[in-house]
Amino acid sequence: MIFRRTILFIERKHRETVILTVLLFLLFSFFFSGVVMYQSTESYRDKALAEIGATLQISYLPELDESTLDGVDQNILSRVQSIPHVLGVDVAPPSLSGSCIPLGLKTVKTHSGFNPEQQPSPIYTDEEARMESDCVDLIGCSAIPLRNQFRNNMSVISDGSFPTNDNPGVLISRYFAELNSLRINDVISLKYLYSDASAMASEVKIVGIYDTTLKFEILEENDMGVAVYKASPYNAVFTDFDTASKILDRDNTVYNFKVYVDSPKNLDAVQEAVQKLPMEWDKYKIYNETLSFYNEYASQIDTVFSNSLRLIILTSTVGIILFMVVYSIWNNQRIRDIGIFEVLGESYIHILMIYVFETLILSFIAAVLSVPTSYFLIQFISQTNSPEFVSSNIINIITPYDTGEYDINPVYAVSIDIKALLLLLIFVFMIVGITGVALMFLLKKSKLQEMLKAGEES
Repeated sequence: MIFRRTILFIERKHRETVILTVLLFLLFSFFFSGVVMYQSTESYRDKALAEIGATLQISYLPELDESTLDGVDQNILSRVQSIPHVLGVDVAPPSLSGSCIPLGLKTVKTHSGFNPEQQPSPIYTDEEARMESDCVDLIGCSAIPLRNQFRNNMSVISDGSFPTNDNPGVLISRYFAELNSLRINDVISLKYLYSDASAMASEVKIVGIYDTTLKFEILEENDMGVAVYKASPYNAVFTDFDTASKILDRDNTVYNFKVYVDSPKNLDAVQEAVQKLPMEWDKYKIYNETLSFYNEYASQIDTVFSNSLRLIILTSTVGIILFMVVYSIWNNQRIRDIGIFEVLGESYIHILMIYVFETLILSFIAAVLSVPTSYFLIQFISQTNSPEFVSSNIINIITPYDTGEYDINPVYAVSIDIKALLLLLIFVFMIVGITGVALMFLLKKSKLQEMLKAGEES
C-alpha cells in the first residue's frame, strides 16, 4: 500500500523526480568511479610490490676497482643471513652471468612477435649476433629459489633440485631439455663465448629441470637481431656461485651481495641492521632495490591511489551537501504535502515511509545507471589524464623483448567486484538514511496548523 502510494507520489512530481534522479546519478557515478579506481590501484600496487620483491643490494662504490677491495668476509654474510626477516643472501653479483656455448646442443628459438632474422642489429655484427643466438645465458646465483620468476611461481622445479655450492650443477628449462633429449644427471659441456680459444669447456651435471609459464615475445624495437634468442627464458641456465665463477673465469671473491627480505615493510629494519655490521662502509653502499624500482616504474600508482581517495571523499561530501540543499529548497512544498497527508489521516510513520521509499526508489535507479556509466568515466579519466598508466607490460620499457616476468595489469583495470558494489549499496542506504533523518526532523518541528498555513502562503 505504501509502495503504491509512493509510486503515485513520484509520478505526480515530474520535475522534482527528474532533478533528484539526475543529481543522485551524478553523485553515484563519481563515487563508484572513485571506489573502482581506488580498489584497482590498491591491487595493482600490491601486485607490483609482490613482483618486484623486497631486496637490498650491497655494492662497492662505482668509482672503486675490485682490485683495491678485500671482498666481503663470510662471517658478515652469515650474520646478514641471521637477521630477522631475511629470507636469503645472494652472493653472486649481477655481473656473474654470461653467454655460454652448449657444445653439441641446440638452443630454443621458440618465440612470438617479430622475426629477429629481419631485424638487423646495430650492436652486434652478423657473425657476433649469430654466435650469441646459439648460446645459453648462464646465470650464477646462490639464492636461485628467491629470484623473481621462481619466487612468484612463474617457474617451478619439475625434476631434481636447485643447484647450490653443496649440490653443484645446472638447472635448465623443460624446453631446452626436451629439445636436446636431456635428463637429470646428464652431463653437458659449456664454454664461455668470450674465453680464450685455448680455454677448455667445463663439464657440468644437470641437477634440475624447471617448467615455466613465461612466454618470449620479440618486440618491434629489438636491436639485438638474432642475438635476442639468448635472452629467452627457455635458454636461461642457472647454476651455483662456484660453478659460474669457474665457467666464466671470474674471481669467486664476494664483492657484492643481495639481501632478500620477507616483506617490503621490513626493508628499513633489515637495512638498519645490515648497516650496523662491521663492513667498510666508506667503500660500500646499500641500495633499496624495491624502492628504486617502484619509484621508477610504479610510483604513479600512489598518485592515482590518493586522487581516487580524494574523489570519493569530495563526491560524498559535496554530493550530500548539495542533495540536502535541494531538499531544503523544496521544504515548503514538502511541508504542504505532509499537511495534506495528515489531513487525509496518514500516520507519522506512513508519511515518513512514503518519502523514504521515494528516495530509495530514485537512488536505486540512479545507482543501477551509474555502474555502466562509471566504466566509461574511468576510461575517459585514464586516457586523458594518465595514458602512460594504461600499459600491459612494464618490462617492455627496458628490454627489446617481453617475457611476462613483470606482467603488471593496467592501473585502471575496471574490476566491478562484489566489494565495490557493496560499497555503492552502503552509500545508497546512507543517502536514504540521511533523507529519513531530515524528514523526521521536519515532521517533529512542524505542527498541522503551521503546515497548512505554509501551504496556503506558498
